[in-house]
Amino acid sequence: MPVAKKAKQAKKGETLTYKHRLIKGLAHPLRARILERLNEREFSPRQLENQFNVGLSKVSYHVQRLLEYRLIELTRTEPRRGAVEHFYVAVVPAFIPSEMAKELPASGLRIVANDTLKNIDQDAATSLRSGRFFARPHWHVSWTPLDLDGIAAEKAEKLADEFVRGYLGLGEETDDRRSKGESDGEHIRTSAALMIFGSEEGTAERSWPQRQASKGKPRAKKPRAKKRRK
Repeated sequence: MPVAKKAKQAKKGETLTYKHRLIKGLAHPLRARILERLNEREFSPRQLENQFNVGLSKVSYHVQRLLEYRLIELTRTEPRRGAVEHFYVAVVPAFIPSEMAKELPASGLRIVANDTLKNIDQDAATSLRSGRFFARPHWHVSWTPLDLDGIAAEKAEKLADEFVRGYLGLGEETDDRRSKGESDGEHIRTSAALMIFGSEEGTAERSWPQRQASKGKPRAKKPRAKKRRK
């Protein structure tokens, strides 16, 4: 690609807001899958080709589009059989705030969500098998289906956003303490999986307090049918 055309594309990406760059990044299903993988760790287009079972030229094209929208960055290069292999990683977190998700392409969001759920399942299963899941005396697991109205559901989504932002902030605090030599020296690998989603359990059943309250009410007795005299 000519240098002038590359510069023009880079300039175009710089003029877009983060939200619009993310919209364009998730607009194509393959780009959404690539971005999700690059949120996990670095990959080269050739490695992504093997994962997605699509042509290298197609993968490279969409990698370049993500680079143009400044959603990924080049991390390193390696000589490979007379050529140079480029490795990339995402520069945006997998976390997409709920208010932004409403404006993003539904197809791209589904792919990101599906891949995230697979990662959660794999992470939890591996940690349970290794024993790391219960290695610390304090851990948290909860499942809370509720029947909410629209106002409460939006508040729940914002609460989830606040938690993720706070959790990411804890990672930044840890990095800061370690750089200053003020950390306690521990390296505790943790994962946080938080989901607010439309649930069959939450909609098919009444909320927990309602179910509990109904248990204390005596059932109305059915009138007995009168026996006919012979």
